Amino acid sequence: MNDPLCPWICSERKEHYSPWNLVAELIFIIPTFLVGIYGVYWVPVIGTGLAIFYTAWCFGCYFVVFRVVLCPNCYYYGRWCPDGMGKYAKKVFGVQGSVQRYKKALVIPTIGWAVIFFFPPVVLFIAWAFQPSLLIPIVLFSWVMPAFWYALLCLGLILLYFAVHIRLSCHGCAHRETCNLLKVFFFLKPRD
Repeated sequence: MNDPLCPWICSERKEHYSPWNLVAELIFIIPTFLVGIYGVYWVPVIGTGLAIFYTAWCFGCYFVVFRVVLCPNCYYYGRWCPDGMGKYAKKVFGVQGSVQRYKKALVIPTIGWAVIFFFPPVVLFIAWAFQPSLLIPIVLFSWVMPAFWYALLCLGLILLYFAVHIRLSCHGCAHRETCNLLKVFFFLKPRD
């Protein structure tokens, strides 16, 4: 790291990523969203409302809020970035920020990601605690899964998503030294 204007920008970085990063990102993130939405739907009494809230939160944060708040302040804004959304954000929203504000811009996405990934397992664990017999139908296989195990499945998908994301994206990222994702999932951090 040696940029005097942005001391947290890594000097050893990729200037752009492959468009395939976006494909890989979406292949893992969309099913993770859908599994969570499906799981909270089956919570007794309030499941439909939870599923609607969670659907709006996931897709609203991922495709709008993060792209307006974080992307304009990113080193990769307007280019193929580790998430694959740098070009999308510039083309759709066109807001220009400043890379000096990147660290401050991380706050809202960090909260958003925490809700996206931990809302379904937490809700399912709570629902299971109150109703241990709660079952989630797995229509594709014509069987049911206890809510506890479905919550563990959600957590497994989260770890899989982050493992793939970190392996594909973080090694050459200009923001890897300030990334909250790498701080939380330090055990998945790629070796240099």
